[in-house]
Amino acid sequence: MLISALRKFALFALVFGGYASDYAFAEFKLPPVEQSLLDNGLKVFFIRQNEIPLVHITLGLATGSAADGAQWGLAALTSDALSLGTKSYSKQNIEETLDFYGIEYQTSVNKDFITIEASVATAELPKLMPILSELVTAPKFPVNEFDKLRDRTVSQLKKDKESPNRIASQVFERMYYRDHPYASPEGGVAETVQKLKASDLAKFHSGHFQPQIAALTIAGDFDPAQVKALI
Repeated sequence: MLISALRKFALFALVFGGYASDYAFAEFKLPPVEQSLLDNGLKVFFIRQNEIPLVHITLGLATGSAADGAQWGLAALTSDALSLGTKSYSKQNIEETLDFYGIEYQTSVNKDFITIEASVATAELPKLMPILSELVTAPKFPVNEFDKLRDRTVSQLKKDKESPNRIASQVFERMYYRDHPYASPEGGVAETVQKLKASDLAKFHSGHFQPQIAALTIAGDFDPAQVKALI
């Protein structure tokens, strides 16, 4: 329940900024929240809960599939491709580190938000933060790895056409939203994703992964001074 509430908190904080610390969810009362605004415009929220030596990190960005334009699936594929390699870490380095330290990492995309999440044991937080920082700020989108990911994504999207529920949902959204950006499926369709290139992802990342439209929530058992030094 804590993680679910934190996801909601991160998105709420992204939209409403300084009022987030006064907000209480009906199903869960958040512990005290410390708020900080970095020089680059990134809003950071620290929520300490020391019962379990675990830290959960959520980064919310106020952009999503509605920003895809005609390139349906661009935001989703960009988020999926963050872990293909960065300025300092190869895909193999990233995967081995996450696996060795038992770090859980995932991304998700909806119409208006991209969410990046990670859970890590408190003792291993210094191992995660440098990698997580580069996943968000310095992904490389290597062409060979990107091509594999795109092909897997296209294959899955083609399989999705066999799902009546998914087809019905997409048809409803296109009929209801018509020319509005919400008409595009979050994950795109096979025909549009197949046309995407690594350079398209790099351009989307450069234009949309900006600290001024982001909120970072760090919750769990951690030393605030240490975490601030790692951000």
